[in-house]
Amino acid sequence: MKKKLLDGIDASFDYFVRQHLNSYPKVSLSTNKDSQIRSFVKQVIEKKRSEGGQYFKDPTSLAKRYLTGWGGECAVEQHIGKSFVDFSIGDSNDYYVPDLRSAGYEVGVKTVNIGDFPLLRKPTPSSSNTPQIIVIRESSLDFYICGLATYEVVNDPNNFSQLLVRSTGVLEVGVKSAFYRFDLLSPL
Repeated sequence: MKKKLLDGIDASFDYFVRQHLNSYPKVSLSTNKDSQIRSFVKQVIEKKRSEGGQYFKDPTSLAKRYLTGWGGECAVEQHIGKSFVDFSIGDSNDYYVPDLRSAGYEVGVKTVNIGDFPLLRKPTPSSSNTPQIIVIRESSLDFYICGLATYEVVNDPNNFSQLLVRSTGVLEVGVKSAFYRFDLLSPL
């Protein structure tokens, strides 16, 4: 399995993820929900722009990241039938909590575009990850709910690889790594 990582990101995605996509529940958001997400992202970007910093430098990339993230959260919310998505705007530090906490679960949602691997903090003895529901965004409306990466799964360093990280910036910082063990996800 580790040898497959050397084949590159696209080949690895095909091997570890794409061959299983049809086995994952697919959730389609309504165009109304997509419009709500887009409107909210626009408000957040305007707020971040007024604050300056990294948000002012590249608002387009930030908007794409937010659209992907909130789209995935809304897809999970629709799939599990529990409300948890927070469409409020405030200080970023106030939102550094697991996404499903308001629904009673200490679980996050990690959404990536199709072809990419989810990036999580590299687990270390002094820093652990919370369980994550892994979601793949196929389009602005369509999402695959791949499953739950339990506490044990997201905190095993063997389930991550730097070879599958596309961003040189992420690699330079060295805090995050690509999670690739989709075979270890538990269905929702």
